[in-house]
Amino acid sequence: MTDDLAVHGPPSRFGRSLAVMIGIDAYRGGISPLRSAVADARAVAEALRRDHGFEIRCLFDDDTGLPQLLALLRDELPMMLGPSDRLLFYFAGHGVALGGETGPAGYLLPVSARHSDLASAAPIASASASSVIAGGQSNHCAPLA
Repeated sequence: MTDDLAVHGPPSRFGRSLAVMIGIDAYRGGISPLRSAVADARAVAEALRRDHGFEIRCLFDDDTGLPQLLALLRDELPMMLGPSDRLLFYFAGHGVALGGETGPAGYLLPVSARHSDLASAAPIASASASSVIAGGQSNHCAPLA
């Protein structure tokens, strides 16, 4: 076996590798708080940065209100990513899946969500998560929730 063959891993195949990490422990508004969502998001972020060369963008607890999440998903990410970039979107927090006409409709619950108030949640259809996240700009999108 020879050592002079270059092996190019996945990072060399993408223009940019961005991981958006969201962790919410401090729910209020009648929603049970969590104990390890922020710690989990931090641990995954560190592994992605250290072992896989990702740029990391973290939002935790008070930075995860509905206006912040919607601005990130609809405005910021589409401007940050191009077709050769990859995005990993990691959400550690509460979510809701409700039955719909074409299948389940998914919602991420921001820190400001209120119990039994769907208008306070961030809609994210699982069937079209890539097009919701980053406006479909990236051809390489992996939403994890």
